Amino acid sequence: MINTKDFKTKTYLKKANNVGTNKAWVVAMDVGYSAVKIMSKADICSFPSFAVRRKDDTVSIGDAAPTDIQYKGEDGVIWDVGELAVGKVSQTDNSNSEEMLYSRNRYNNPMFLVISRVGIALGLQGYNTDTGNSKRKLVLQTGLPPAYVKSDSRQLKNILKGKHEFWLKIGKEPWRKYSFELDEENIWIMQQPLGSLLGATYTDDGKETADGRDFLNKNVLIFDGGFGTLDTFEIINRTIGSTQTFDHLGMKAVLHKASGEIYNKYGEEIAVSAMQNILESGRIKKFDPETVSTQTIEIADIVDKCSHDICMEAINSIRTIYNNLLEYQYLLITGGTGDAWFKIIKEYFSKMEGLNVVAANRTTKIPQIFSNVRGYYLYSVNKLNAKK
Repeated sequence: MINTKDFKTKTYLKKANNVGTNKAWVVAMDVGYSAVKIMSKADICSFPSFAVRRKDDTVSIGDAAPTDIQYKGEDGVIWDVGELAVGKVSQTDNSNSEEMLYSRNRYNNPMFLVISRVGIALGLQGYNTDTGNSKRKLVLQTGLPPAYVKSDSRQLKNILKGKHEFWLKIGKEPWRKYSFELDEENIWIMQQPLGSLLGATYTDDGKETADGRDFLNKNVLIFDGGFGTLDTFEIINRTIGSTQTFDHLGMKAVLHKASGEIYNKYGEEIAVSAMQNILESGRIKKFDPETVSTQTIEIADIVDKCSHDICMEAINSIRTIYNNLLEYQYLLITGGTGDAWFKIIKEYFSKMEGLNVVAANRTTKIPQIFSNVRGYYLYSVNKLNAKK
């Protein structure tokens, strides 16, 4: 049986000594529907893509956890971010609509700016952020689902460009001020799955792997399973071929289905936004008003079945669109949901001669959820280092 904790979006704050360039300070960021992922020379981080505005009279009580993140903007309003915000969502909380949280048009939601700024700040821990007088320019490399790059890049840049000033508090640390400016020409956007493809050919020091060139010369289908979408991206005869974005296949679909199954079986209605806390324990509580008692219900089997069902739907979709994968030498699996499904997919295609199912983090010990953002970062560093 699965451990439902493996499906929960977690906070990951780790210092690093990644390869860099003296031509810019590069922050690679992937603002996913489930988590914001960041990589810079000094850090590799992720946190749940969720924030809630505090009421004016709210004060913190008790000891701060190391994963607690608080943000304060120019208006003085404090936001709880990541796990600290997720922990405030109750089992029956429907106050956070899916349209606001998971819509592709989420850029105008104030929460999007908050979590994006927090992400950039986490990538600036080794940068002179207090004065903004670093000699190196700031470059932000990010990405979008293939179907959205052309239509959404302008809107995304408009949100991220310009001057930013805010304060951040992490765990028990004191508030720290961040002040920086992002020039539009230094906001680079690529198709998300391309990050994983490039990352799969780089070592952690930014060098091409021994088989990297051969890998890029073969026919590759990238399977990028995220929270809100499943994206596919193909390389055919050394050129980019078909790209697809399925907004009904991903972890959100799994949690939707699980929520429906829980309601059908136990009569408990649970919003998708509330599922993160439930995944931590793998249990829900059902209240009986007649006896004034509670019943604890295990949901691991429901989540497991729903995950398998959506995974099989995704497999059948790519089989239909990509001719049963007969033309490919590699099926590259990436994304947090892709990681959860990797064993199922690898076993499913195990009898396909000539098709190698590989994980995008094949060249590193960095977790699979960072495959896109790791590729963004290493690509940008190499691109800058190649400039004369």
